[in-house]
Parts: sequence; structure tokens; C-alpha cells
Amino acid sequence: GNLPDIQNLFIRLGVFNLNAPSLNTGQNRWVSRIHQPYRKHADGRFLVTLLELSSRAVFTDYVQPACIYQLEGIDNRMSFTWPFGTTVGWGQTWDDREAMLKSSTLRIPLLLDCFDHDRVFRGNSLFCAGSANGTDLCQKDSGNGLYVELRGIWHVAAVVSFTPQSTNNHCRTDSFVGLTILYDSMMWISSVTKLPYLIEEIIVKDGREFDPTKSYRNLLPRHCGSFLQNRITKGKTAPLFAYPWMAFLANRLKDVDKVKFICAGSLINKRYVLTVGKCTLFNNLPEFVRLGDHTIGQDVDCNVNDESDCAPPFRDYNVQFIVHNKDDSNICYRNNIALIRLKTDVIYEEHIQPICLPVTPELRRQKLDQYVITGWGGYNYLFAFHKSRKLQVATIGAASVAECDRHYVNYLSVPDPATGRRWSDPSPSAVHTCVGDDGGPLGYPVALRGTVRFVQFGVIAYGLPGCTGGPSVYVNVSQHLDWIVANMEE
Repeated sequence: GNLPDIQNLFIRLGVFNLNAPSLNTGQNRWVSRIHQPYRKHADGRFLVTLLELSSRAVFTDYVQPACIYQLEGIDNRMSFTWPFGTTVGWGQTWDDREAMLKSSTLRIPLLLDCFDHDRVFRGNSLFCAGSANGTDLCQKDSGNGLYVELRGIWHVAAVVSFTPQSTNNHCRTDSFVGLTILYDSMMWISSVTKLPYLIEEIIVKDGREFDPTKSYRNLLPRHCGSFLQNRITKGKTAPLFAYPWMAFLANRLKDVDKVKFICAGSLINKRYVLTVGKCTLFNNLPEFVRLGDHTIGQDVDCNVNDESDCAPPFRDYNVQFIVHNKDDSNICYRNNIALIRLKTDVIYEEHIQPICLPVTPELRRQKLDQYVITGWGGYNYLFAFHKSRKLQVATIGAASVAECDRHYVNYLSVPDPATGRRWSDPSPSAVHTCVGDDGGPLGYPVALRGTVRFVQFGVIAYGLPGCTGGPSVYVNVSQHLDWIVANMEE
């Protein structure tokens, strides 16, 4: 929403009753700056905002900082590892109008229950709390934290984004409260606050525009797209070594030996991975890229029919910075792309090789009847909460722009054929791409430089909610090839 006038904005700390003086406990601090993420959510209600104080608060028995909960908090069933959370605030309750500080314990339901109640909860960073037949939060509670206690220490895990309101501004008791998970904004919070215990900042740059009057060095490799022809399949599980350019974008979870899968991508040279822009938003910045992986959670991958046919272990490469298209005003729906630069050169191995891009005029114009997609995403399940452990592959056919527009009339405000071509599998039993496949490559083996190579023509952008039937949307790599070349460095 609209930001308040900073000249009249101050913070009260150490206050219990808003209507009573707090001379011995309270502290007032003016706000010197309002920090907001560089990328906004389509709905401004779901933003996390930081207020910078003009002077330091003095820690006393009445003023103390809360720790930030740094674990994701969501298990494989898409339920929270903490089933209840505590909120504290001065908001009005259904039978109380006193402005005294109150606490409330809220039940945190399954995310599927949130979605069934209100489609607004379909964002991964947004969840609900309370009860649909009697919520515990109301007016003036927005912005409050949801706290969990771990080993006697209180951690703020989320912030209240919105509370249910009726037309007469009274509290509604038939709806959930919406909260935003702080974990997904951790890197941005770290970059602003510089708190030493938070995640290291990932630099995000605006890419430079392609200038046709300038000459750019093409850093894309000539030897690329190598594949084992007899291992290209229409099956569900990809054969070992068949797609050595597949990249796994991820974060390391604090305090546990686990990683969080964000999106897929494709290796395009020794320092760059290509993905879709929405996979590198402020609340989804990958810390590292995993290459050469086939089965998630398994150190060494072997052929199921020949245990002696094994790939070397996967390799992790830390992210140096991310390049976005600065002209993209709404990265979630313009189907744009992003480049991830790695801190060190990738060492090519049998299971780690770059994919080819459509570098020739003929390939840029080429339209095929079918394409191959790969990824670790789920399928045929609401929001793909269950990621596939093994790399998946499917062959899909081209769909018309008219068919895509018919399916996405409620999701694309202005269909833009120039920035994204659309493909789909026409068969009724199609395995469509889904959440988790985002950012992965769409390509096919074609003739290039006197041989057959696997060329990437698209980047997986998104599919219909719930992974239902219908076409999926892909970014047209040919339309962005000049921008890619212009933004690659040695």
C-alpha cells in the first residue's frame, strides 16, 4: 500500500497500555528511513517492510530484540513444523476495546486449508493462521509478528500481512488471518540490517540493454549440447548422463544439514546458469547452484540397470551475483529471464556439460512440433508440494497462441508473444510442467555446426495452478539471446 509520511512517523517501544503514560518504561524513536524490497509482490499487502530508526534503542527489561526464525518451517506435507504461533498486539478483539497489549495463540492450519478458504493464499510466502470460525486477530494487528519459542528464546517467524475486515470495519470471525513468512525474505533483510547471524547477501544487478551498434564478445561455448542419443526418452525418469546441463537452484537451511530447492536452471557456460526471472526474486534468491545431480538427496547416482555405471558426485557452486532485466516492471507475469553468475569456473565432467542456445539465425527462426522438458518438479498435485526425487523428462507438443490465451486469460493481463512463446502437450494424459520445474530448459536435438546437438529454445515459466491440464508457458530464448550475450562477462 501507500507509505506513510516519514516526517510524522515514530515508533513507541516498551509500552503496555497505549492510553496510559509509560514514563519509566517507554522509548520513542523517529523513523529515518523505510526499506522495501526492490521487487514488489503483485499485491502490496504481502510486502515485508523494515523501518530504520533515527537513533539506537536502549535495551532494558521492557525493550528487547526478538531473534529471526531462520528455518523454512514447512515440512514435506506443506504443513508448518510449528502448529501454533503467538501474536502480540493492541488490536481490537470482539469483546474488548482496551488498548492494552494482548497475546494470542493461533492455530496454523495446512496450506491446503488456507487455499481452499481463499485463493489469495496460493503464494508460497503467504500462509494463514487462526480459525475460519473465529480468528483471533483484527484491526490494528497488521504488521505484528508471529512468534515461536525455541529453547526459551522467542523468534519472529512471520508478520501479519492482512486481517479480515467486514464492510462496517468490524472484526470478521469467519476468515483466516494472512501472514508472510520471513524466511523467504531473509537475504533481503540481511542486506539491509547487516545482522551477522543472517544469511550472506546475494548481489542482484540490473542488466544492461542490448545495443545493436556495439560489438559484444560471444562467451557461449562452441562445444555444447552433447547428449547420449539413445538415452533421450519419453519416460518419466530421465536416464543418467542424458541432460548434463541441468542445474538445481537452492539455499542451505540454517542449523540443519538440508537444502531448500528453489527452481531449476540450465548451465550455458563455465560461469553462467540461465533461469526464469521469478526464481531469483528478493524472497527466492539462490545461494548456490548444484550441477550434475540426478536423484535429490543421493550423493552418487547409478544406472538402475547397471550398478557399475555411476556418475561422479554432484558439484555445488556458490552464486556470485544475479542479473535481471531492468526494464521488467512485473517479473512474475512478463515471463522474463535471469542470469546467475557463479563465483568460480565450472569444471566440465561427463555429468556436467553446457547446453546450446539458438545462436544462428536459422535456429532463432526454427519452430518445432515437439520439445523435451526436464526438471525435478511435482506433477498432478495441488501446487506440487511433493517434489520428485529423480530428474523427470517429458516430450511435449507445440500449442497455438490462441489456445494459451484461452487458458491464461485470468493470469496474463496482456499476452505478449514477443517475450514468451507458449507450448503444451496435446495428449489428454500429458505430464505437464509444474511448480519446481520453473526455470528449467525446453529444447530438442537439432542440427548445429555439422552435428546434432541439444539446443534450448525456451525457459519454463509456469503452468496452470494445481498443475492441471492445459498449456504451460515458456520464455522464448531466441527473443532474449542478444540480451544474454550482452550481459555475460569473462
